[in-house]
Amino acid sequence: MLQAIASSPHAAVPVVELVAVLGAGGAAKLESMNAKNLLLRRAYDPLARDIDAAAFGAVLEDVYTLPSAAHVLAARRKLKL
Repeated sequence: MLQAIASSPHAAVPVVELVAVLGAGGAAKLESMNAKNLLLRRAYDPLARDIDAAAFGAVLEDVYTLPSAAHVLAARRKLKL
């Protein structure tokens, strides 16, 4: 899951993709991580400038991302991306 987010060009992955990566119970796991501020679930907002609209796909579905740009950089460094 961290690999999927850190390796994506926008550091954001659609919810359905992460649920598929995590398998059974994936949605509940993601909701738990979101509640504990380990991940952020973001909806498309045309005023937001930190995530490119392309990350949300053609139907503008919600995405998960890491809490900050520093978290993204640390994850990419740890995973050697």
